[in-house]
Amino acid sequence: MDVRRTAVVKLNLFDEQRDVLHRTAEQYLYCANRTADYCWSDTSYTECKTNKRQVRDALYSELRGETDLQAQLVQAAIKRAVEVVRQSLTARQM
Repeated sequence: MDVRRTAVVKLNLFDEQRDVLHRTAEQYLYCANRTADYCWSDTSYTECKTNKRQVRDALYSELRGETDLQAQLVQAAIKRAVEVVRQSLTARQM
């Protein structure tokens, strides 16, 4: 059994740092949403893309060029979106 704990940490940021953090979060969500749009198929569940490597290979360079995110954040956004699409498909099949 996995046990998860949440630690609430208050960030003490200067205004400039806060702006950077918000821009980073917006760009991360942009990458995740673009990935989900790419993966999802409105016509058939069997046409949804759920292979992380194939999706990353298709989108990574484009998303890196469209955002100021570091490589690991773009990859994490792609991975997260693919996992959500896969989970959604699994839930529909049950």
